[in-house]
Amino acid sequence: MSSSPPLTGRAEIQALLTLIRDSAEDALRQYETAQVPVPSLTVPTTHTATTANGPEYLSTLPLKRAVRTLEGACEQLCATLAPPVHTILNRAMPLESFAMGIAAEHGFADALLDHSKGLPVAELASLVGINAERLSRVMRLLATRHCFIEVSPNVWANNHLSLMLLKTSTEASIVGVYTEECLRAASYLRDVWNDEEWSASNESSRSAFAWSVKNEVNDKTMFEWFKLHPEKGKRFDKAMVGFSHASGALAAIDAFPWETLAKDTTVCDVGGGFGAFSLPLSKKHPHLQITLQDMEGPIEHAKKKWQEENPSYLDAGRISFVPINFFKDTAVSGQDIYYLRYVLHMWSDDDASLVLTNVKNAMSPHSRVLVHDYVLQHACPTSDAETQGGVEASPAPLLPNYGSGSYRGYAQDVNMMTLFNGKERTITDMRNLGERCGLEVVRVWDLAELGILEFKLKSDA
Repeated sequence: MSSSPPLTGRAEIQALLTLIRDSAEDALRQYETAQVPVPSLTVPTTHTATTANGPEYLSTLPLKRAVRTLEGACEQLCATLAPPVHTILNRAMPLESFAMGIAAEHGFADALLDHSKGLPVAELASLVGINAERLSRVMRLLATRHCFIEVSPNVWANNHLSLMLLKTSTEASIVGVYTEECLRAASYLRDVWNDEEWSASNESSRSAFAWSVKNEVNDKTMFEWFKLHPEKGKRFDKAMVGFSHASGALAAIDAFPWETLAKDTTVCDVGGGFGAFSLPLSKKHPHLQITLQDMEGPIEHAKKKWQEENPSYLDAGRISFVPINFFKDTAVSGQDIYYLRYVLHMWSDDDASLVLTNVKNAMSPHSRVLVHDYVLQHACPTSDAETQGGVEASPAPLLPNYGSGSYRGYAQDVNMMTLFNGKERTITDMRNLGERCGLEVVRVWDLAELGILEFKLKSDA
């Protein structure tokens, strides 16, 4: 940890300008290296390449690292130089989220898809079923933030950002979940905190989301509520695929040294759904022997998914499907690696320790656990123990956690609290959780947005 005094005044501004220039140049190099054209936000767009996860865009680990610094420096520069009331009022207005949710739900981008020269608002309004005058105001709000283009007065077209809102995309499902379930839950957080019984509970059935639906059902978690609204559950599942893509979750396939592991190394994907991680892992590293564990419903879906996308793995017997209730059941024993992605963050420490203990009890002395989640850092300097092994230090004068460059992880932490009474965790949080379960941290892998914590059995366990 540096003992240098913080930069202030003109020196801070000059340092931020240097970071902005250098990180922007770094980002440009990533596009050039990938031989991908730099996208334009001002040129109407009618199509985009697609993948199984939705619209294709460059999202490499080096690009995410460059953008992390760029976003942090740009936001810090503006917040430093602007009058404070300017910044606070802009942040306090949540209307962009609602506008984006409306655009995704009503298919604004879909309606504009074949109109490269733009579509007059009256015609767009007739296609999406919204009053033209009101529609134009919502579109202008979004276009002011570079989502859609106003090509001439009240004539609208798609651009690089608005294509993320196509109804068929997983990104549109993310927006739907954020602007419905998540925002609704967040609006009740104060009610939960003001209630003596609910504020004292860490149960998912006492979350802000549970409060938001208690007039419909009592003592139900979000997943139990999904059973009453299966269309919302399907959207959530689709959103999680898109979120994995957007957050760079698949970077772990290249960042972790899977290729150095011996043939037939066993990998247990705990709570892995249909195999959103282990399926692409099997294609990139076919020497691994994989076991997928989740509840019976996701496991049945997984069998069909693997038959469609990697039948040779099935035929070779290199993938096993084993149902588990990870609160009650021990994971498959003796695996070399146990992998948990987006599992522990949904639960309080008490519940997360049950899951991790059931993995720990299955481990052999050589086994490792990989927990793949957001790894939060404090917004102030901390000891080396807090930032050990693999977490890149932010360049001065950025906040130690990169500030707005890492915003989504901290927003997701509050989101987990509102939806499930869960939490994203710091390295210290994860170390303490591991020690509670008889595990110790070996290494932290920094994947720009997410991170991987590698655990082994404690030497005295």
